[in-house]
Amino acid sequence: GEAMAPYANVCIESLNSILGRVCANPSNPTFNHYLFETVASLVRFICAATPAAVDAFEALLFPPFQQVLQLDISEFTPYVFQVLAQLLECRSVLSPSYESLFPPLLTPTMWERPGNIPPLVRLLCAYMRAGKPLVLSHLEGVLGVFQKLLASKATDGAACKLLGALFATLEIAEVASFLPPLFNLCLTRLQNNKKVGGHLVSAWATFVGRYGAAALCSQFEAIQPGLANMILGRVWADNAPGVSGVLPRKTVLISSARLLAAMAEQPACPGEAFCAVV
Repeated sequence: GEAMAPYANVCIESLNSILGRVCANPSNPTFNHYLFETVASLVRFICAATPAAVDAFEALLFPPFQQVLQLDISEFTPYVFQVLAQLLECRSVLSPSYESLFPPLLTPTMWERPGNIPPLVRLLCAYMRAGKPLVLSHLEGVLGVFQKLLASKATDGAACKLLGALFATLEIAEVASFLPPLFNLCLTRLQNNKKVGGHLVSAWATFVGRYGAAALCSQFEAIQPGLANMILGRVWADNAPGVSGVLPRKTVLISSARLLAAMAEQPACPGEAFCAVV
């Protein structure tokens, strides 16, 4: 990364020039793929090692990226969202360019193309880390995206990833009024698609890590007395071992331990589920 830094601007300028030409005629998908993957690799290796390079990369890349989005070049939008997410992950605060881009990302048409969804979810998660006030001001729009994604078997995992990022970012007071409908949506989806259980457990584990085990149990009990025992004893216990990814597995493990401790102390976390979680 650092060894490449002196040549980064030259590389990006050359790639930028090529990108401007292919935007006018995106007829070679293989070439286009490797073009954007080269840009993404430069961002990944150079910006991570040299944070000062982020501003220079953005100055060069934003004009063609804005052209792609304005012209709605569908072949390129997933790549643009991927690289924007990578760049934003290197920032601790938002620049004005990111702020103006955010509201259009929440429009339903952005989420109609399956190829857009993984990089868009990653980009929204990056916004949550770097621009929490902006996300809060558009929270209903973000939750609308979550609801849309949760409704489909193809995207309910992405919805849960978005939900987990919200839990990781927001204070409980900031999301409290939305929690009852959110949990009802999750449980309704679980009834219709049991396979979403692992994704939900991962999001709920983040909830426990952020707000505490008793808070999770209370959400279930508010829906129906005894529901916490059933969810923890069946859904959590059945799906926790299958959660993949180093960080999600670690989060689930730690949250399971917290739930076990809460079950011994809190009436809202019934003890019958204890053995099942173990």
